[in-house]
Amino acid sequence: RQRPEVESAQRLNTFQAQSTRSDPYANLQHNLDTLELAEAHGLSRGDGATVTIIDTGADFEHPELAAAIRTHRDFADAGFFAGDAHGTAIAGIIGAASGNGFGIVGVAPEARLHILRACWYPEGKTAAVCDSFTLAKALSHALESDTGLINLSLGGPPDALLARLLEHAISRGVMVV
Repeated sequence: RQRPEVESAQRLNTFQAQSTRSDPYANLQHNLDTLELAEAHGLSRGDGATVTIIDTGADFEHPELAAAIRTHRDFADAGFFAGDAHGTAIAGIIGAASGNGFGIVGVAPEARLHILRACWYPEGKTAAVCDSFTLAKALSHALESDTGLINLSLGGPPDALLARLLEHAISRGVMVV
């Protein structure tokens, strides 16, 4: 803290991915009526939008996601990437293909998705975790890209470094969810 070249110092915080449940078939997605998704898709299906998902990895070969996922990077260096359930579920909620006779429909099925893995599954655990360092690396990478929206499905303690990065994203017009 006393060194002039150090902007700030803080503890390494831990965060937990927020659990979501995704039904396997669109006709079981009762929230679509609440969201008036059919009407919303009449206005926009996400065409031209870039969404960065900072989470666990995602199945970039999944038939619902293969066309939508443009890039995937691993900032957690924690092993297997493509089978991570939480990131795949979040990517599906956002960008699952529609009209393909398979699975569910995403809120923005024509959006371009960038999957940045900052969270991982600790051995023997079913909930994914992240930390300040991996999240900061992923957020910094997202800020260097052309993303219009960053999705972070996680919760944890206040974090000064992440708050500054998120404030910077918002000041640049990036929507953060």
